[in-house]
Amino acid sequence: MKSLFFSIFIILTAVVGLLINGYVLMVIILTKQVKSANQILLLHLGTIEVCIGVLFLVFFIPGANDKEWPSAGAPCIVHGFFFTLLQPLALWTICGLNCDRFYIISVPLHYNRIITSKKVNFRR
Repeated sequence: MKSLFFSIFIILTAVVGLLINGYVLMVIILTKQVKSANQILLLHLGTIEVCIGVLFLVFFIPGANDKEWPSAGAPCIVHGFFFTLLQPLALWTICGLNCDRFYIISVPLHYNRIITSKKVNFRR
């Protein structure tokens, strides 16, 4: 019974996270603000968080139906791979946002020379 309440709580949290991050992605894309480094990093973080929310929903929805999630095989390996990949990506994106804010505050006159959207996009 405790696992049912925990699964429902996690499902609701994941749905709220999906809605909020989906809204952030929609606003950034529709207003075409993907020109600055900050907006590119926010778009990246929103995309990663939507993927993490989908992973949580895939993992916890069978628990809400009192069914066991397959603990072995390909679904478990794929889920573990993406979960292990996306969490550090989100943390590195947050670190990038913090570095961007640091440069805005510490060297505002040289910010446009130091931080460019090319450096954030990794495009040449």
